[in-house]
Amino acid sequence: MSFDDRHLHAPLDPATAERLAAQGLRYALVGDDDAAIDAWSRADLRGFHADAPDPADSLTARRRDWYRRERLTGVWRPGDRLEPVATTSSWLARLTVPGPAELDLWSISSVTVDTTHLGRGYARALLEGELRTAAALGIPAAGLTVSESTLYGRYGFGIAAQAASVEIDTTRVRWAGPEPDLELEFVDVETAAADFERLHAERVAATAGDVSTRPTSWRRITGADDANGAATRKRRFVRALRGDEAVGIVAYTLTESDHDFTHHTLDVEALAAPGRDAAAALWRFVVGQPLVRKVIAGLLALDDPLRWWLGDWRGAIVRVVDHHWLRILDVPAALAARAYAGEGPLGLRVRDSLGFCEGDYLLESDAAGRAAVEAVRALPAGTPTIELDAATLASMWLGAFSPSALAAAGRTDGDGVDAADRLFAVGRAPLLSTWY
Repeated sequence: MSFDDRHLHAPLDPATAERLAAQGLRYALVGDDDAAIDAWSRADLRGFHADAPDPADSLTARRRDWYRRERLTGVWRPGDRLEPVATTSSWLARLTVPGPAELDLWSISSVTVDTTHLGRGYARALLEGELRTAAALGIPAAGLTVSESTLYGRYGFGIAAQAASVEIDTTRVRWAGPEPDLELEFVDVETAAADFERLHAERVAATAGDVSTRPTSWRRITGADDANGAATRKRRFVRALRGDEAVGIVAYTLTESDHDFTHHTLDVEALAAPGRDAAAALWRFVVGQPLVRKVIAGLLALDDPLRWWLGDWRGAIVRVVDHHWLRILDVPAALAARAYAGEGPLGLRVRDSLGFCEGDYLLESDAAGRAAVEAVRALPAGTPTIELDAATLASMWLGAFSPSALAAAGRTDGDGVDAADRLFAVGRAPLLSTWY
């Protein structure tokens, strides 16, 4: 996977710099200096109530390597303090849209403000700066995953993919899924990291809503960067083989019950299986483990086949949450990138308080589902049209929510809802299979 480093060379947003300077604050990028990266990292970890880093821990050095591939931004008070009072990080990734097809995504993370400085507009300044920087580079959309679901709609982000978590009672499982003839084997963490990187990339390429991972992601997620750490030693890796080729892999941990050794909990931390057979083989292995009473897993698509395979629909408790929030910055580029389920025109009248998407747009899809999209001064008479804001457009974009469902919620209006339903229909629910 090639590494696109345009985000590392983009200048700071001048409007944000001016806004913060008026409050006596410094808005800057973190350079290559170890001390500066460590100070930024301390502020970031503090913002998520995590433990302060140990300077002697090898994780601190690895974290520096991760962050050198990202664009680290902060807000500093006057003086010589190294630690910022607010942080963001960003980098370029590739987002899959229905088709499937890919386009550039400005990925945002580490949005924190010190609890001593809340309510002063620092997060707004940083977020708007990220969006303007991405737009200036010609990036058609930005994205993030969130700790709180109430924060980002105000910036035009919408829920573009939901995710399900499951809790399975293994005593109720009566396997009813495929039973493919695949070999399973345990592997070490180095092998697992390489297999996850390849297999996850295959899944991303086929799954709307999913995003390419950073070059270091799977070594960090699996623990390959800390092979002797306690968390890594606790983790198990099993892969499915077709001949000599790995076609799926799962990472999981086991936790012993305090009162009964037959009541272990198995936590599926990651599963990458682009094909149905590999997914079925790995899930059958997971839910059939001896001495396990409960299996928990997250980041499943809303239409994942797992519940059909368990043989008892009520054998799994399912919780659905918002997960992938996207923000369209270039309406013609974003909408033209995806495939459509029909042909015909659709007008979109988009409201955007930040201005990126504000205006009228004409989408014309041909019989093959390819669309041309352009901004227009006035929509042609008789064009079926929907009216919506930027956040709602993002929620409709990949098929997470149908236009008619959004209309029922009062999020869209106009005479084009039925036409939009036909055009934006998708076969499978979008999914982001990781956090970022």
